[in-house]
Amino acid sequence: MLKRSLVVMMALALVATFAVSCQPDGPQAGGLLTRAMIGNPSLFNPTLSSDTASSDIEGFIFEGLVRYDENMQRVGALAHDWEISEDNLEWTFFLEEDVTWHDGEPFTAADVEFTIGTTAFDEDYPGPRASMFDLVEDIVVVDDYTITFILSEPFGPFMNNIGFNIIPQHIYDPEVSEEYDVPIEEMFEHPANWEPIGTGPYVYGEWVEGEYIDLHRNEDYWNAPKPYIETLLFRFVEDLATAVASLEAGEIDMLAGIPDDDLTRVVMDLQDTHNFYEYQELVYDYIGFQFREEPFLDHYGEDIGNPFHDERVRQAFAHAIDREAFIEDILHGRGTLMNSHIPPNSWAYSEDVHEYEFNPDIANDLLEEAGRILRDGDDYRTWHEDENIRLEFDIHTNSGNDRREQITVLAQQDLAEIGVRLNLEWVEWSTLLNNYVDPANYQLLVIGWSLGADPDAYSIFHSDATGMLNSGHYSNERVDELLIKGRTTVDIDERREYYQEFAELLSEDLPYIFLFTRDITTAVDEKVRDITIGALGLWWFDQWYIAEE
Repeated sequence: MLKRSLVVMMALALVATFAVSCQPDGPQAGGLLTRAMIGNPSLFNPTLSSDTASSDIEGFIFEGLVRYDENMQRVGALAHDWEISEDNLEWTFFLEEDVTWHDGEPFTAADVEFTIGTTAFDEDYPGPRASMFDLVEDIVVVDDYTITFILSEPFGPFMNNIGFNIIPQHIYDPEVSEEYDVPIEEMFEHPANWEPIGTGPYVYGEWVEGEYIDLHRNEDYWNAPKPYIETLLFRFVEDLATAVASLEAGEIDMLAGIPDDDLTRVVMDLQDTHNFYEYQELVYDYIGFQFREEPFLDHYGEDIGNPFHDERVRQAFAHAIDREAFIEDILHGRGTLMNSHIPPNSWAYSEDVHEYEFNPDIANDLLEEAGRILRDGDDYRTWHEDENIRLEFDIHTNSGNDRREQITVLAQQDLAEIGVRLNLEWVEWSTLLNNYVDPANYQLLVIGWSLGADPDAYSIFHSDATGMLNSGHYSNERVDELLIKGRTTVDIDERREYYQEFAELLSEDLPYIFLFTRDITTAVDEKVRDITIGALGLWWFDQWYIAEE
């Protein structure tokens, strides 16, 4: 392990030295950057999408009023300035002028009002993000380039949420659009979801099913400098192993999250042609419990119901799963253990979260205490002494994601040691979302969350978010209370206290078995220059350029 890490570090250092020595004179316009895409996006509408594949593409096409810089500080985007009232209830944003949508129509405050207003106020809005703006009481369009949001009470995450990507009113508003007459309640079926129009630095090109999606430089982009790279091409690959092979074959120029099994070889083989960037990912994987009754009725029946309602069962699972071994075996030590939702590099992190040591004896004791019996001669547990119903569960994850597939395999092995059987279900990403996650039609789920700079987790864990991002239907009154307090307080010290208690409570109540964050290495062809590495990964993509040798 130590030798392997040392080899990787030496290889990365060697590549970094090479990268510095080969810089050209300055930015150049033009060129093609090819990236791998694992899994099909669902649609391109930031008010509706909930999957990473869609969000990755949307980030090049759409923009919000503000965005993060490489230090996780908010800077202007479609808004160049803003003012906040002393009572923190009125937030006024001054918008950039001379911004146009990709179809040439002008961007104005009416687009901001429509996007945020529909998400916050429209009862027919079908997407998952209404809770982001539930403290917005009113939106006042002062003029075409000034807009004020009036809040019902102070809202700590508001500056984070106002970075929400804006969609064009003249396309999506059925009362305004001359081309479409799609009701808001049917927005998921809107044709523009697959022909997106934004204000961002790249314009949507085409989607060739099973082959690629391409984006093209916005020649009329409002900001300066305009993006340098002419074309971004996202090539579909079946899985991460195929992506690595494509990188090594020169079929793609960039790959984030090189598997740890391949890292040493890839760094050494490509050190003369690629630069490597390393950072800690603000994403964690978890095993999620389902708290609805319905997914369990066929197997367990109404008399038994959902076994995960008993916290002793959830805690037993946490003690039975060797998460440290996951990091060693799957990530080769290149990861950080998670014990709650808020990661160690957050300003709201608590060191007092409960940690579940790997201890099958404790797990067995908890299951015995909960009445889950392991009878002599059996290798599986039953519900009661007189009932021959196995303690057995289906666990779902997205196929093609080697890391998550390995998690399910290792979890299956660990839980078998305490008499619990897992049936592995690996399904394609869009199928996982549409058939299992969104309808909460699973028992156990291996998936992950991509985190932002603000610790607000209302849309994930609050009981009002069930049926949306809280697909596990988790509910805890104290968690609800803390999430409300955390988001209705502006003072950062008070917010820290609320979120630390939230994290501590979550670690005990266990809606998930929290697993790990990863140390990420991204490989980029050395022809791609001026890449900035920040707390959230590789940054300022619109300033990258292709240096043609």
